[in-house]
Amino acid sequence: SIERPSRPELAALAHYMHFAAAAYGYLAVQFLGIIPDGRSRRDMTSDHKAASALTGVPEQDLLVVSPNSKLYRPGHLVAVHHAKREVVIAVRGTLEMHDVLVDLVCASAPLTSVHDVKEGGSEIIVEGFAHSGFLKSAQYLASVLHAEVVEALRANPGYGLVITGHSLGAGVATLLTLLWARMPVFRARNIRAVVFAAPCSVCAQISQAPFTMRHITSVVTGDDIVSRLSLASFKDLQLEMMALANLSSSASTEERARALATVEREADTLHCAGRVWWINSAEFAPEPMVEVDPVRELSAIELFNDLFTIHLPSAYLDTLADMVAGRDASPVAGANDDKLTCKDDSMPVAGPAEEAETGASAAGPSTADPSAPDGGGACVSSAECVPRVACASISSASASGQSEIGAVCGAGTAAGASDLGAGAARTNTNRADTADTGPVDTSADDAHAPQVYVADTEPHP
Repeated sequence: SIERPSRPELAALAHYMHFAAAAYGYLAVQFLGIIPDGRSRRDMTSDHKAASALTGVPEQDLLVVSPNSKLYRPGHLVAVHHAKREVVIAVRGTLEMHDVLVDLVCASAPLTSVHDVKEGGSEIIVEGFAHSGFLKSAQYLASVLHAEVVEALRANPGYGLVITGHSLGAGVATLLTLLWARMPVFRARNIRAVVFAAPCSVCAQISQAPFTMRHITSVVTGDDIVSRLSLASFKDLQLEMMALANLSSSASTEERARALATVEREADTLHCAGRVWWINSAEFAPEPMVEVDPVRELSAIELFNDLFTIHLPSAYLDTLADMVAGRDASPVAGANDDKLTCKDDSMPVAGPAEEAETGASAAGPSTADPSAPDGGGACVSSAECVPRVACASISSASASGQSEIGAVCGAGTAAGASDLGAGAARTNTNRADTADTGPVDTSADDAHAPQVYVADTEPHP
C-alpha cells in the first residue's frame, strides 16, 4: 500500500524547510525572492533579520547565525524555537566555490553506524560508507557545535533536537544526525533530521537501516537530480550512454534494454537516507506525495528539463506550501503565487520530546511529533501557519540553478543529456551494494566506540 503523509506532517516539513532556507543568509534568500507573506526586502536586511522572518524565531533566540562557509566548514544556524519546544540546527547548501569542492569530494569514506538499537539500549553495528566531503563537514560541525547545543538543551528541559538542511546542507545534516544519534545526551532528546533535496550521502545498508529510518526524514521533489547523483551513478550513466551510442536511432525499446543490460554497474552506490518522501513523481502519479525506498526508486540518474531549477530552495518552499494548502502542487517555483491559507484555525506542531531514553523506543519519533508517521501534536494559532513565499525572482535565478547546486560529482551531466537522446530508454535497475557488510551484533562488546568526533562527557540535560 502507498504511504501518504498526514497534514500535520506536511506542515512540519514546510516549517523546517524555512529553517533550511534561512541558513543561506539574507543575500541569497533575497536573490531567490524568498520573502514571507506580509514581509518585504526591507525586513530582511541582515542574516539575523532574514532568519527571524523566515522561521518565526525572535532574533534573541538565534544562538548562531553563520551563513558563510569555508572548505568542510558549512554555513549554519542554531535556534531555540520555544513555540515548538525544539532546538533547531540548519546547515546551508551549496552557494560558494568552497561548497562545490565539498560536493566534488564524493569518493566513499568508511562510516560506522547503527543498524538498530536492541531493547536495553545495546547497538547492532553496521560497517558501511558515506560521501567523504559531507562526512568531513559533519565531523567539523559535530565538534564546534557540541557544547553550544548541549547547553541549549540543558537550559530548556524537554526540548527536542532537529537538524535540517537543503542540498549539501541536507547531506551534512544527515551525517551529523547519524553521528550524534549514537550519543545518549542527544538521543534522549529525540534527535532527528528533516532534510530537503537530499543528496546521495550513505550506502544502502545505512540508508534504510531501522536506526536511520527512525532518525532521518528526507524530502525529494520531482526530477531533482541531486537525490540520484553520486559518483557511482554518474559512472553508470556514462557507461549506459556508451552502450546506447552503438545503436541506430531507430533501435527498438527491446534493443535498448538489451544494450543497457550489458552494462557492469558500480557496486558502491550512495543514496539519500531514512524515510524518503517523494513529491510529484511521474512514477507514482497521480499520487502527489509517496514514501519510497531510495535504493529502489532513486538509484539511477534520469535527465529532464527541470532537473536543476526544481532543486532550488524556493522551489521546495513553494511546493510544500501548495501541499499544505491542498493546492495542486507544482514542482516549478513561481507557478502559483497565491498565499497559503490554513484550512483550520490552528496548525499542529511538535510536542515535547521525551526526557529519558527507555530501550530502543527512545530513538524513535515522539508520539506527539508531526513528522512521525501518525502525526499528532499540540496546536498553535493560525499565525504559526507556514507562509507561502513569493518567488518573483525565480525566473532570473533559474539560469544559475546549476551553479547553485554545485557539480556534485559530475558537472558534465547536463551536457550528457543531448548525447543520451530523447529516445534513450533508461532502466531503473535495483542494484546491490555488494561492498557493504551486514549488520553485526556487538551487544556484548562494551568497548566498541561509536564513530563520533566529540567526547560524550556531558551529563544528560
